[in-house]
Amino acid sequence: MAHTAHAVPTRQIEELIMSDDFEQVVAELKARQDIHDLLVRYCRGVDRCDTEMIRSCFHEDGWDNHGFFDGPAMEFAEQAAQSLATRFTSTHHFMTNEHVEIDGDTARSETCNLTILRAEAEGRKSDTLAWSRYLDRIERRDGVWKIAHRTLVSDGTHVIEVAGENARLSQGKPGGRRAQDPSYGFFDRRPGAIDSDLTP
Repeated sequence: MAHTAHAVPTRQIEELIMSDDFEQVVAELKARQDIHDLLVRYCRGVDRCDTEMIRSCFHEDGWDNHGFFDGPAMEFAEQAAQSLATRFTSTHHFMTNEHVEIDGDTARSETCNLTILRAEAEGRKSDTLAWSRYLDRIERRDGVWKIAHRTLVSDGTHVIEVAGENARLSQGKPGGRRAQDPSYGFFDRRPGAIDSDLTP
């Protein structure tokens, strides 16, 4: 039997849009997107060793407890950027599962993270894999969500000696730290700029 599609009356749509429930749903969806963008920006900041980008994810009085560091987030941002740039040739922080609970201007989140850290010493390369979780209290102040307190939960690590590289997959444009990374020029381009290496 064929089913006939029925259009939703315009008035019903207007009532839904104007209802308190609709506004509440949209507000929560925006909050969740803002929090997700915040967490992604943090990962980009640490991988690019960009102190200011990391700092932008925390409130000025924010706190970070990574175990090896337990103190003001503004200090953590600088130490993390310097340490990662000095100890590793590249890093990748991958966010996986996110669990976020929002209560007004405060949110609590648990974010699973897989980190790969590439190191080189005495002509040998190694990859450290770390799986962990961020437990964050995130607060909205003046309309902006930032981390107020972060605790790192360590669930395990594994170190792998790199036997060799895949020549075919290593032919991409090399990455870097801070402004030396191609992504900075890519996103900073202004209308009319010409960059044959990065333009899709």
